[in-house]
Amino acid sequence: MPSPSDNTSKWKQLSEIDYFGLFIKNWLAFNSWYRGHHPNLRIDRDCMEAVKNTQDARNSAFTVFGRLITGIDREALSFRDNLDGFVTSLNRVTLTTSRYTGAISFANALIDKNVNDYQNLIRTQRQRNIIKLGSACVIDDTEVLFKGMIELIYQVRCLLFHGDLDPTDENHQIVRYAYLIINSIMKNL
Repeated sequence: MPSPSDNTSKWKQLSEIDYFGLFIKNWLAFNSWYRGHHPNLRIDRDCMEAVKNTQDARNSAFTVFGRLITGIDREALSFRDNLDGFVTSLNRVTLTTSRYTGAISFANALIDKNVNDYQNLIRTQRQRNIIKLGSACVIDDTEVLFKGMIELIYQVRCLLFHGDLDPTDENHQIVRYAYLIINSIMKNL
């Protein structure tokens, strides 16, 4: 019979939050939401482009994002902290996929797949029209930032769902922040 001290590390490991699993479940809810809003689109990529390019009251995800990125309440501050964590964690590793040009990062965010429009969403503190997240500054253009953020999370989803994302601690951090961002949006849909 194992001693209680032998079980300590096992129980400690089991007590850690599995953001990989939480992200998958939350993405399924998000997937259901966007499929319901775009029932004529059959492919996830087409749905993603529709979500990214419908930036009015019909797209409640964009509306929620706009409120969270500009708000001053606790929920908005937490959202921006999580977005900062997502930016930072993506900067720590080099995630690539054959479906994406270059590394998956805020410095190289796919805004519009139809015209291969990649943009750098990162700004410096010296620049004007920035959103200060924490350690990172990003473009103060809600539409462009939403498009880039959704695309980056979608690319992380693709890597995870297709088995191309190594389950490292660094990648777990990326998925953690992707989960927290999507979860904040989903709680308000």
